[in-house]
Amino acid sequence: MLKVINKMEKLGFDNLINNIRVIQEFHISFTNKRADYLLVYENKIIIVEFSYNKFDNEDYHYSIKLKQLIRYKELIINILPKDIDISTYTFILHSEEIDENSSQEQIENFVEYIKFFMEKYKCV
Repeated sequence: MLKVINKMEKLGFDNLINNIRVIQEFHISFTNKRADYLLVYENKIIIVEFSYNKFDNEDYHYSIKLKQLIRYKELIINILPKDIDISTYTFILHSEEIDENSSQEQIENFVEYIKFFMEKYKCV
């Protein structure tokens, strides 16, 4: 997550960085489930799961993590006010064979998604 925040700083997303709250290992009430991260900004939350791709089939692994996130989202929706906008993001880390440029691209995509989701209702 530190690389993501650093990338946001480099791109000048100061308003997001100064106002976003990062909650690590968020315990979901009434369950024994924990989300890796919640990114909270105004009335928006992104639930983030990081995972290391240990399988040959990345699509299969992504699908498993996505299903987990959907369950987390449903559980969290049930305990929060209805005016909270919630999204999910699955970040799959690749094995050492993947070059640094590939992981940088993943980080950039994630940062762009954070900016898009957190500012999607703002009038420019």
